[in-house]
Amino acid sequence: MIRATFTSKGRLLDDLSAYLASLQENVNATQAAVADEIAPTIVDELGYTPDKRSYPDEYPLPWTSNAQRKWYFANIAEMPYVRSSPGIGAGWIVTNDGNGKTVIANNEPGSLYVYGSLSRSNPGAHQQLFNLITGFPEAYKTVRYWGEYIADETFARIKQQFGDLGSVTTTSRAYTRL
Repeated sequence: MIRATFTSKGRLLDDLSAYLASLQENVNATQAAVADEIAPTIVDELGYTPDKRSYPDEYPLPWTSNAQRKWYFANIAEMPYVRSSPGIGAGWIVTNDGNGKTVIANNEPGSLYVYGSLSRSNPGAHQQLFNLITGFPEAYKTVRYWGEYIADETFARIKQQFGDLGSVTTTSRAYTRL
C-alpha cells in the first residue's frame, strides 16, 4: 500500500485573521480621516454662540427653576447679560483614538445646561429653556447627525476600496456628568 497524508494546520485561518486585522485597521484609519476632515465643521456648528438674545426683550426670563434664577442673580446678576467672549462655545472638541472611536465633547463647566444632554435615552435633558430660546443649538441633534455621517462616509470609503464585504456598524454612548 502506498499512502500520502496532507494536513492543513490553520495557515488559511492565519492569513484570514491577518487580512481581517488589516481590514479593521483600514476601517479605523478611514474613520479617523473622515472625523479629522469634518472636525472643523462640527466644532464650528456646535460652537455657534448667539451675539445677543433673540428672545424678546420683555422680562421675566423663562427660568427653568427657582434654583436657577437664584444662582443667576447670586453669581452674575447682569440684565441683560452681554456675551463678551467665545466662552462655552469654544469648548467643543472632536478627537479620534485611531481604534475606531470618535468623541465629540464639550468639557466646559455648564455645557450641560447650555447645550443639553447628548444621551439617546434623554436627549437635550438639562438644557435650560432660555439657552434654547436665545439661539444656542440643540447639541443632541447636531452630534447625532455628524456621528451618523462619520459612519456612513466611513462605510462608503471602505466599500469603494474593498467592494461590498459586509457592513460597518456604529455604536454610540453618551455621558452626562452633573
